[in-house]
Amino acid sequence: MKVVICGYKGKMGSLVYQRLFDNPCYEICGLIEANDSLINILTMQKIDVVIDFTNANNSLKNAYICLDKRVNYLSGTTGIDEQEINLLAKKVKEKQLSFLICPNFSLGINLLLKTLSLIKPYFKGVQIIEQHHISKLDKPSGTAIQLKRQLNNYEMKIKSIRKETNELFHKIILKRNEEKIEIKHTTTSRESYVDGVIYGLEKIGKFKGLKRTLNF
Repeated sequence: MKVVICGYKGKMGSLVYQRLFDNPCYEICGLIEANDSLINILTMQKIDVVIDFTNANNSLKNAYICLDKRVNYLSGTTGIDEQEINLLAKKVKEKQLSFLICPNFSLGINLLLKTLSLIKPYFKGVQIIEQHHISKLDKPSGTAIQLKRQLNNYEMKIKSIRKETNELFHKIILKRNEEKIEIKHTTTSRESYVDGVIYGLEKIGKFKGLKRTLNF
């Protein structure tokens, strides 16, 4: 699989680069930073998928470049406006491409999202608490917003904690009458997200349209 990595010097992009560099199944055909031209690479070479770990503005621009060049796209960038995502989804469907824009590539979080669809009809009292490093810009996290959306509870408040720590977590508390369920997902290394990126790459091209979660 021929890939281009956007944001390869970043915290996640660099880990993805290292993992793919050591994997003979992938050929890295381009490494893009913010001021580099993705259009030139996609014009000169036949690329299977563009991997994007930049920022919301660059990611959206890159997504539309891939749409124009008919190249599949995988992004872990958060903070893209929901209306923009919905508009992009319509255009991706029209062109029959595979776009995976996933706020969190942790396999655990994606399994949790699937599990919540079974729980949500029975528990209406819900609280989400999320903790990230103080350097994380978006607040609440894209993952917390996705969990909230999955629960169909748009009035629910999200408690966001930012501190000097490597322990990142999302905690969901569900209450009903005299019952309570607490689910907490914790990560201490970004390597867990890279596992999900590899899983996502294996699915690219096997579905058409824009997906927001990993399929199991």
